[in-house]
Amino acid sequence: FGPMIQIGEAEDEEKPKFASLRKDQSIQTITFQEAMDLFKLPRTLGEKEGEEVVVGIGRFGPYVKLGKTYASLEEGDDPLEIGLQRAIELIDAKKAATATRELGEWEGEPVETGRGRFGPYVKHGKTYANIPKSEEPASVTLERAIELLEAKRAGVKANVLRSFEGSDIQVLDGRYGPYITDGKKNAKMPKDQKPEDLTLEQVQQLIAEAPEKKKGGRRRAAPRKK
Repeated sequence: FGPMIQIGEAEDEEKPKFASLRKDQSIQTITFQEAMDLFKLPRTLGEKEGEEVVVGIGRFGPYVKLGKTYASLEEGDDPLEIGLQRAIELIDAKKAATATRELGEWEGEPVETGRGRFGPYVKHGKTYANIPKSEEPASVTLERAIELLEAKRAGVKANVLRSFEGSDIQVLDGRYGPYITDGKKNAKMPKDQKPEDLTLEQVQQLIAEAPEKKKGGRRRAAPRKK
């Protein structure tokens, strides 16, 4: 994960040790003492709630860790000097930022806000809707969350070009144009027909003739050359 410092050789009895450089360090300018200091990490700062608080350097830079919660160090924080109190502040801030907040109920289910891999969101049942970057998640009300969820639903419905009564088969507007699906198999739209011209019998036949979805499996390793 980027430039590293190594102590020892692979041929030695003891395995060599490695330490990642910080983002503000470079191979060209790092001193011997600065390099040796990196091997002091990760280090334990103390405990909170019966778990160790640890500081270290990872793939995305210096961090503090408590259980499964990781928080990046901010500008001005030194992993070699940071104390337990400051580390706990960063961890608590990370927990607060990622915690879900219940806004109320809608249609018999709770509406929540949270922060995930792709940013802040509102959630209702199995439906997720992104919160615009121009809006502060903490200020989102139940009414605003419902607006975002309804817009998400409308967007999903907009992809449905045709439904067939008494059947799970639908014609959807996909990335490469309209296609027919029953949720398990997909069939191509006949080029000479429009979604509104199709009958239930036609789409049932097209689904029946469509190939099964390919299941992902492990690739067999090629035999070693003798």
